[in-house]
Amino acid sequence: MALTRADETDLLLPLHEGLHEAQPWSTFLARLRQRVRADAVELVIAPSGQVGERRLAVPPGAAVADNRMWRAGLRPGRAYSVEHGPGFGQVVRVGEPGGASAWLAIRRAARDFSAADAALLARLAPHLAIALRTRVALDQANIAARLSEEALRRAGVGWVSFEAGGRVLALSDGAADVLGERWAGAGLGSGDVAATLEGATARLVRVREPAAWMLLVPLSVT
Repeated sequence: MALTRADETDLLLPLHEGLHEAQPWSTFLARLRQRVRADAVELVIAPSGQVGERRLAVPPGAAVADNRMWRAGLRPGRAYSVEHGPGFGQVVRVGEPGGASAWLAIRRAARDFSAADAALLARLAPHLAIALRTRVALDQANIAARLSEEALRRAGVGWVSFEAGGRVLALSDGAADVLGERWAGAGLGSGDVAATLEGATARLVRVREPAAWMLLVPLSVT
C-alpha cells in the first residue's frame, strides 16, 4: 500500500523539512504519533561507528534505553515488533552509505500496533534514509566549515561574500570582529564588485568605514 496524499502532506513534508527545525524532526514525530495513536515516538540517530548517538522523542523525555547490538542487527527498511516492559512497539532501521544509522520507533502501553501501522513505518523508511543522508552531509559540511574558519581565524584572515551589487551575503567571525556586525548591512559599492567580476581578476579595494583593505576575488560556484 502506497502512502496516501494526506500522509505525504502530514508526514513526508515535515520529515524533510525537519532538518531545519530548531528541534529537528519534532513536527514529524508529533504527527506520526498522532497518525498511529502511539503513546510515544522516538528517533535515534547514530553516526558511523555507533558512537555519540542522538535521541529525539515525542513527548520529550520518552526515550528509553535499549540494546544497541540488537538494533544494529535489524534489517534496513523492515518494521520489527518490539517488547518493552509491559508495552508494545514497532521499530524500523535505515542506513546511509557513510555508515550512519537511524531507528524510528513507536510505542504504546495498552495494545499492540496493527499491521497497517507497521507497514506505514516500512513505507516511511526510504524517505527517512534520504533525510538521514542529508543530515549527515550537512553535519560534515558544518564540521569542515568550522575547521576552516578556525584555521583562518588563527592566521588573522577573515572573509566576506558579496553579491554582484555589493550586498553582503555572509561573513566570517574574523571579518565581523574587524568590520562590525552593522557593516554587513552596508556592504561595498556595486562598482568595486562589478569591476572585479567583469575583469575576472582579484582587486585590492579600501573600505573607508571602518578603515580596512579587502582583496576581492571572483568566486565560481559551478
